[in-house]
Amino acid sequence: MVNFQRQIDPLYGAEMDISKLVKHYTQNELPRKASSTQEVYSSYLKTWIVPMWGNHNVNAVKPVAVESWLASLPLENSSRAKIRNIMRAIFKHAMRWEMVDRNPITLVRQSSKRTKTPDVLHH
Repeated sequence: MVNFQRQIDPLYGAEMDISKLVKHYTQNELPRKASSTQEVYSSYLKTWIVPMWGNHNVNAVKPVAVESWLASLPLENSSRAKIRNIMRAIFKHAMRWEMVDRNPITLVRQSSKRTKTPDVLHH
């Protein structure tokens, strides 16, 4: 029997780390998105996600670890939520390609609510 997954994706297997998964995602999934979304996702991937998680095995990523890391970032909640959502999309992609059996990011709690009230400008 032919294993089509291995023919399509030579990165498939237990040795898959986040940086390889991100590369696969950016080659196979990201081009389907609007160019502005591609730019935003690429920026967050390069600046935050790959530097922290790139060397981690995809099956070793734990929700509480991601949650703690997000809480430590010097960003607004909306940006932390964006990072969480991008990570969730990457793992969803990995599930579609049968690289992982679960998406640990679905269990990550991260509010997108503002921490401070915005200033209102009056005429």
